[in-house]
Amino acid sequence: MYQYRHMPMKRTNVYADAEDLTIIKEAALRRGISEAEIIREGIRRTPPRARRS
Repeated sequence: MYQYRHMPMKRTNVYADAEDLTIIKEAALRRGISEAEIIREGIRRTPPRARRS
């Protein structure tokens, strides 16, 4: 298990099409952060209402 900002995290897999994966990889490279952090940031930016079903 990994730690992120003092929160335990579990490892998972995310499936993305080639175009989305390219966007993620380029953003991570440009900002000097991991691809996982790009995905976490995207999730956190999603309005809470949209995250609940």
